[in-house]
Amino acid sequence: QDNLTEAQIGYTFAFMGLVSAVVQGALIGKLTARFGERKLLLNGIFFMAVGVIMIPFVPPGWFVPFGPLAIGLVALGTSLMTPAITSLISQRAAPHERGQTMGLMQSFGSLARAAGPALGGLLYKFDFHLPYVGAALLMLVCWMLTGLVT
Repeated sequence: QDNLTEAQIGYTFAFMGLVSAVVQGALIGKLTARFGERKLLLNGIFFMAVGVIMIPFVPPGWFVPFGPLAIGLVALGTSLMTPAITSLISQRAAPHERGQTMGLMQSFGSLARAAGPALGGLLYKFDFHLPYVGAALLMLVCWMLTGLVT
């Protein structure tokens, strides 16, 4: 949103951090025991897709309450996805290949964190909705593929 102040942007990042800390610090163990990694991964991808697609469509002046809802869904989704995917990959890797597999996962994550913003910036030049819509579509593809493979 172009109309957010620096303080509001700071509060937004603090809120994302708080949601992530609560989910990963206090809830992830209980949620994993109750639902399992597969369901957490699928739900995390879904929450992230919904949150990301909401962000560019929050009407000006309506950041509160819709902005925190969208950002909270992104933080919740990420907080569910990251531990679940790490656990699933480590469980499926052969014991003698686990280190290499986890290193490869980290490498792809780093590549995505570098390429994603660059691609998003290119898309943003055409229309500010495009990076968010593209990310949400990519997340839905991941959601469908995860449902097939896990």
